[in-house]
Amino acid sequence: MNFRKVRPSPTPISNFPIPSLEPILLKNGQQAYVQNSPGLDLVRIELFWLAGSKDTQQPFVSALAGEMLFSGNPRISEEEIIKKLDYHGASYSMDTGINTSSISVRFQKKHSGIIIPWVLDNIGSVTYPDVEVDNNIMIRSAGIERQQQTPKYWSNRIALEALYGTTNPLSRFGEVADLESINSSLLNQFRQKYLDLGSSMVFFAGDIDNQVLGLIENHITLSSSLPFTRPNKISQHYPANGNKTIKKSLPNASQVSLQMAKHIVPDCPRDKHILTMLNLVLGGYFGSRLMQELREKQGLTYGIGSYFKSAFDDYTWIISGEMNGENIESSIEAIYLIFNNLRTELIHIEELNKLKQYYSGIFRSGFDGPFALSNKVQSNILKHQDHNYYTTVLGEIWSITSEEILSMANRHLIDDSFVIGLAGNL
Repeated sequence: MNFRKVRPSPTPISNFPIPSLEPILLKNGQQAYVQNSPGLDLVRIELFWLAGSKDTQQPFVSALAGEMLFSGNPRISEEEIIKKLDYHGASYSMDTGINTSSISVRFQKKHSGIIIPWVLDNIGSVTYPDVEVDNNIMIRSAGIERQQQTPKYWSNRIALEALYGTTNPLSRFGEVADLESINSSLLNQFRQKYLDLGSSMVFFAGDIDNQVLGLIENHITLSSSLPFTRPNKISQHYPANGNKTIKKSLPNASQVSLQMAKHIVPDCPRDKHILTMLNLVLGGYFGSRLMQELREKQGLTYGIGSYFKSAFDDYTWIISGEMNGENIESSIEAIYLIFNNLRTELIHIEELNKLKQYYSGIFRSGFDGPFALSNKVQSNILKHQDHNYYTTVLGEIWSITSEEILSMANRHLIDDSFVIGLAGNL
């Protein structure tokens, strides 16, 4: 049987019901969002702070402070905290970045009366014991040392440092020595200033009722010093650092990692959607121009792609790939030829529709499951988007024309406008 002849035709996803989450105020004054799924018997609670590496000049302080919220205090150890969570089948994760820190815990609803107070009490009383700080520094130091042996780490670092400088949070990498200089006092100062329970926004998902909400309300006192406030816009134009190539040779590397980086400031929401489609056709999925030309046709690279990385209210556009050293010049020339083609030739309607179908499927999958909406709300907050932003996305995507993509390519896909970082066997 020829599968390709009998497979169903893909159905374009042009719209679907997107649940809209409205903020609420808990009785204790806490800002919160609730995504209720009655009967699920699972609860997920996330504490979300608008604090990250942008709020400290010391590399790694915010990361360690956020990732060690269960590290204990003089009365209880990290091991004891984790054992109790494990005993009741609770799972948890911490996440820290440039703008935000968060901790989420998922558990069976029947354990709410145990897990919620346990989590909040231990986060609120954490003191970062010296032994736990030393252990985490040792583990993270080993990770940094391994990263610094890889070409991809260095191509990323030297490109971003050339684009933004070495002190900008968008390009502040740090060294092992920076990590080893951190102590419990620094972590406590950061937590007390930025990660107070009362200064968080709370996301509830799953089987949520008044009992669950009440447990949070009864265990969190609203912060009077730093309540949750939506961030100010941080958008700025950086000096044009294009047409700059930075190289770093690594003696034990067998290949070269290439990274091209450029700062992008969208003029309006429509620009964001056009840029999304332009990035897809350039290198945003396996069938992109970069993959077809450099990998499939010319065999120049093991893999190459492009993506947008958040840069406060703007974006860093990155093209990243790995190749043999002798293919560097040919690869860059091929990339510039793709730029030129996208600046001079309209994308055929069939290719454009395929891109829209692909994006629509990815977009739709981002709303699957009962715990999917918190990231969307957080993105709205960070990007200063309306709460109903995601209900408009697919309509905007399907209305984009080939002419708009060509115009956007002429604005941004200029050969000498990207910083190039090369690292490895040079």
